[in-house]
Amino acid sequence: MAFLGERSAATEYLYGEELEAIYADRHLTRLDTAFSRDHERKIYVQDRLVEHSALLWSWLQDGASVYVCGDASRMAKDVHSALCRGSTRAGRNASGGSRRIPRRA
Repeated sequence: MAFLGERSAATEYLYGEELEAIYADRHLTRLDTAFSRDHERKIYVQDRLVEHSALLWSWLQDGASVYVCGDASRMAKDVHSALCRGSTRAGRNASGGSRRIPRRA
């Protein structure tokens, strides 16, 4: 499962063809994109994380890892918050999701 976010698919979908090929070859189970400037309402990776939280949490329960790349000063805290919200939404650790999701810089 991969979540990729950029401003515009037309100008910033780096390695887009390669990612699509990896997904088509089934080496990647899901590819969710969030191009914030391509829609009337901005869509970010953290929105996609919450949107697919049930599936994400089931994979984490099975031992999957999450790697987040991006701006550590702003994006990281928003993604961390989305993971915490997603854990509650998915019904996991609703009484303190942030305690199970460590932040690393």
